[in-house]
Amino acid sequence: MVVIRVDGGTRIGTGNVTRCAHLARRLRDAHNLEVAFATKYAGFAEPLIGDEFPIVRIPRGGGIETETKILKRAFGGAVTRCLITDLGDTKERYMKAARRTCTLSAAVGDAGAGARHADLIFNGVISGLDNRATRLGRAVLYSGTGYILLGDNVRRARAGAGRVRKRVKNILITMGGSDPAGLTPRVVAALRGIRSDVKIEVAVGACFTAENEAETLKSAGGEIGVVRASGGLAEYIARSDAVVCCGGVTLAEAAAIGVPAVALAQTRYQSRAAAEFERRGACIFAGDGERHLEKRLLGAVALLINDHNLRVRMRGNARALVDAKGTSRVAGIIAARLSRQRTGRG
Repeated sequence: MVVIRVDGGTRIGTGNVTRCAHLARRLRDAHNLEVAFATKYAGFAEPLIGDEFPIVRIPRGGGIETETKILKRAFGGAVTRCLITDLGDTKERYMKAARRTCTLSAAVGDAGAGARHADLIFNGVISGLDNRATRLGRAVLYSGTGYILLGDNVRRARAGAGRVRKRVKNILITMGGSDPAGLTPRVVAALRGIRSDVKIEVAVGACFTAENEAETLKSAGGEIGVVRASGGLAEYIARSDAVVCCGGVTLAEAAAIGVPAVALAQTRYQSRAAAEFERRGACIFAGDGERHLEKRLLGAVALLINDHNLRVRMRGNARALVDAKGTSRVAGIIAARLSRQRTGRG
């Protein structure tokens, strides 16, 4: 049994739940592993995971000892073969205790002090964009864009992507599954008059608050289309000529497909990643959601949609940077370690 311990929600976002769902499907489909989820926020996880995997509910007020008891009870008292955590920056006490509940532990997107107590760490772009494997305490840290967890829908969209059109006809605005900073209404309002011949579409995530969704609809008026992207963003990204998104999972999806992007940041990690993507020529980074957002964003989008050569270069740089094979790599590493344990070789 592989257990994925992940939380997501309106305040912390849902990108981690989405990427863990991609990983779970790959572990199940390619390596025949049984997978379950454990979360304190089942109401946010269920729309993204559906009924594909069992979901164990963890009480919000409990510590790691409570979690351990619940997981053992849920799975018949057996020791979990592999525990995958995607909880942000974990503390040492948590990860040490979690490590005792399994035979193999893996941390995803974790730059905290606890990560080094796992066996494997997969940090995508948190630890830099260049692909490398390094020893960190007892753990092996895999970092770089080659370990970003993306879905099969992104790989399919990448394979079917066409050339960059001379003129931009469609722009997609998406601030992710929950938009924790509530940027969507401001972005929509800023871009409403960008150019009369450009169609703007807004994707509202499955975990938007009712207030944020209402404000988005108000900003859009009757001129801008609003869609609920509960099944993922890849198809909406692929049919767009440019994307305005946050510097997390969605930026990686746009890069892999090859759609030029203007990125905003809602966290320090997104800010760091988007700035590095820009340095590699893979996006334009318009900053965070604080002061002067509208002016910076309008200038960045105008630059992108009015320069065909820039978009062509950006597409090439972005697709070279993110190959959409990270989920297969990570699942393969985990499955190989489990196989070595089973045969007494690791």
